[in-house]
Amino acid sequence: MARTSTPLAFPTWRDLWASLDGMPELLTAADAALRRRIAGNLRVPQWTATKRDGETLAIAVRALQAWAEGQPPQDIAARPRVIRRIHDAVSPALRAATWPRWLLLERAFLDASSTGDLLFAALVLRSLSEEVMRLHALDLDVERLAILAESKETAEQDRLKHFLSFAWASLAELPADTVLEGLGWPPLKFTARAMPGLERARAALNSYVHPNYGSHVAALFPERVSGSRVLLEAVVEIYEAFFALSWSEMPIAGATLPLGVGALQSWKRTTRELLSHLLPEIRRTPGNDALAEVMRAPAITQWLTTERNDLLAMLGDPAAARLVEDLPRRPTGTPSTRELEFRTWEGARAADILGFAAARRAEKQIAFEFPTGAPDTTDQVRWLRFNALSLQLAMLIDQAKAAAFKAQLVRQVVQGNSLAALLCVRSLIEHRALAVWLPSQVGESLNVVAAQIRAGGTLPQAADQAEMALANFLAGQGKETKEERRAWILSEQGGVRVTWLNLGKIVEAAFPGEDRFRKLYALTSAAMHGRSCRGIDLLLRAPDMKAYARCVGLLVLERLSDWHEEMDHLSAAAMASVRMEHAGAFGGASAAVTDRVAQQAFGQLEEAFIPSADYQGDGTKQSPFSFGPHLEYYQASYALLKQLGVDIDSSKRVLDHDASGHLCDRWHGPNREYWFKAPTHRWESGS
Repeated sequence: MARTSTPLAFPTWRDLWASLDGMPELLTAADAALRRRIAGNLRVPQWTATKRDGETLAIAVRALQAWAEGQPPQDIAARPRVIRRIHDAVSPALRAATWPRWLLLERAFLDASSTGDLLFAALVLRSLSEEVMRLHALDLDVERLAILAESKETAEQDRLKHFLSFAWASLAELPADTVLEGLGWPPLKFTARAMPGLERARAALNSYVHPNYGSHVAALFPERVSGSRVLLEAVVEIYEAFFALSWSEMPIAGATLPLGVGALQSWKRTTRELLSHLLPEIRRTPGNDALAEVMRAPAITQWLTTERNDLLAMLGDPAAARLVEDLPRRPTGTPSTRELEFRTWEGARAADILGFAAARRAEKQIAFEFPTGAPDTTDQVRWLRFNALSLQLAMLIDQAKAAAFKAQLVRQVVQGNSLAALLCVRSLIEHRALAVWLPSQVGESLNVVAAQIRAGGTLPQAADQAEMALANFLAGQGKETKEERRAWILSEQGGVRVTWLNLGKIVEAAFPGEDRFRKLYALTSAAMHGRSCRGIDLLLRAPDMKAYARCVGLLVLERLSDWHEEMDHLSAAAMASVRMEHAGAFGGASAAVTDRVAQQAFGQLEEAFIPSADYQGDGTKQSPFSFGPHLEYYQASYALLKQLGVDIDSSKRVLDHDASGHLCDRWHGPNREYWFKAPTHRWESGS
């Protein structure tokens, strides 16, 4: 934490939030809590143990575990004495271990606040709320423990077990299934019941952690999100709980060390530090040639060093005014190191601003066309249009959120905040998993629909699977949210759409087999929930954990910055959306005169095309191929080329004009050229 007297809570957004009812008071309370905290301890206790102390500690930890698992000393009269001895052995380590994880999370939150990153702030605040609950579970002095140890009251025995469980889990060498799967990890429900205000704040934050509905709204409308109240209330509740700890504002006894996290710098200096110093330093690590090769990081380097001047110019082009006109902007004359005038998270580039604007535009479009929510499948044309727009919105939101987390990961890797870097990694793996899974689910459902659809018939049941996948992504926790309920989480039949998303299963589906992301997701989930990156781990192995988190963060970032891998799922999403758009524009199954035409309209193109029935022309410049209105142009082009024996991957495509001046795609086949008349105004004409 940097010591400062300036307002601390969300400087990027606070002037916009201040106009909301009750927000000035919340901002003042949050600032006061953070200033009060800054006056306290910001350093890590230096804790070491002799060999004998270590052996005593190990014995005491085993005793904690046995007692927590229902094997207390049989002699009830001896229990106060035993718990005193256990406390004497574990309390120095417990007290020292309370600080490292807490300080790293605090620093991560301040970075999120300072850089305007609301989604990272929500993620970190949720982890802080869980951490302060754990600290309260451990906050019992030895006299109170002795009283609990000999008590026969159920409530007091439960409180003692709560302490014993968390004390053991805080210090023991945990088995792999506890770390990765949470088996045997003590629950927070006892402390949560005792601290209802904090528990409400934690529950409210869940809606703002990806991929839940509140996080979508926060990504789309950070300047007016109701989540601003949720975030600030969480800050106030978390610090109220922290200051209630018996030791929270007491001076640290003994030697201390700095946290070891670098200062928050401008985005330009941060990226320069990564490319010019940190990556070369990692490449020089002796004895690991494979790591050095990977850490050449060509994808990261290209991402961070390539700024498209055409996109920068587009932001200022009057022709793009409608796209960006409602984006939040910084007040005129505001000093800033950023080139762009738009107000968003620190590190956003022109491409990110345009993606942000496109996501808002897509949301506005779906709300305009479907103000009361999702139509029923019986309304085929509108159902297809709604779900095509929903898929576009989902992918744009995911891209916008992932872009912010990528920038935050760079920041945390450079600064050396191991815990914050792993939190970013977890979120980014979730984003990529959903971006891979969603178009795959929708595409597979559309394949079944296309195979089963009949002329004049209703949509097959498989259509529900496509709709449910989209609803699960867009409307998660929509019923519990404090946000305004936007059209895309509603149903025209009334109410919020019922959703349920199993992220673990989605990660497994997106990253099958031995994909490294699957294991990393489990490890980073453990870090988020405190089963790894515990205080004791950070206390004893901070340099190793920093090096590990940096390498993991950079490996993940390199993969996520690979344009070709990203295009795989973006192309799948675009194709699925186009299929739905086309089927709806054609008029659905009711517009088809035969089952074959209906199936082709929905994208079933396995049967060979028939001249005159499916297309006109011979593919020359004088007579380019022209498809019937039931065929989607791009899918049909690829299918016909394949039918003609042309390898699309080895063929070149260019735009050209045919003999009549119409715009065409001209494909260079092995023996001749193939001309396809490009469609115009596909939505209006249905071609």
